[in-house]
Amino acid sequence: HRSTAVLSVTPNDSGHGVTLSLSKGDPVTFDAVVLAVPPRQVARMLGEPARYGIANLDAYDAYPIVDVHLWHDGGSIGLDFAAALESPLQWIFEKSPGYLCCSISAADQYLQMSTDALETLAWEEARSFWPALRGAKRLRSAVTRNPEATWLPRVGAARTQQRTSHPAIAIAGSWTDTDWADTMESAVRSGRIAAESLIAPRPATRSGSPGRWSPP
Repeated sequence: HRSTAVLSVTPNDSGHGVTLSLSKGDPVTFDAVVLAVPPRQVARMLGEPARYGIANLDAYDAYPIVDVHLWHDGGSIGLDFAAALESPLQWIFEKSPGYLCCSISAADQYLQMSTDALETLAWEEARSFWPALRGAKRLRSAVTRNPEATWLPRVGAARTQQRTSHPAIAIAGSWTDTDWADTMESAVRSGRIAAESLIAPRPATRSGSPGRWSPP
């Protein structure tokens, strides 16, 4: 179901399977679901997260990432990616010869900077790192801004677990409790943990025990 938003997630009364209400078409039922979305969307989809043993969704703050895309006639820089030390760019990725993506994390001060200024800044910084680019011409450029790219828990707050109290619902995301910072690697770890939580057998618990999901 591409280009289709999930409006809500409703577990079946039997405790097995979930029904998704979609922005297009009729509701669809699945055996299980992994909610790989930011904290606010998890809360919105489930309505009452605490009912599923999900905690601390309101204990996160969002931080932006700004990416500047540069196309030039200077050919390859000879590296797949590089860390830009003492530079606002932080990371420079070569997507293909003549195409660089410059990434700025925790980019609060750059989020409101004009597109022209960001493109000029990134190009000048990239040229300062690679002498071969100093004679190159910038052909075109673009800027993407994600104000909620990363989610960090506040000091002292526990991160949200992937396993929920419902056997058919799990959570994934780089912001969840993976023992890693909110990174791409953390996102991969969270997906594996979420999948395992749906596949692995659960210990038997008495009906109504703390942490056990039960239909209303």
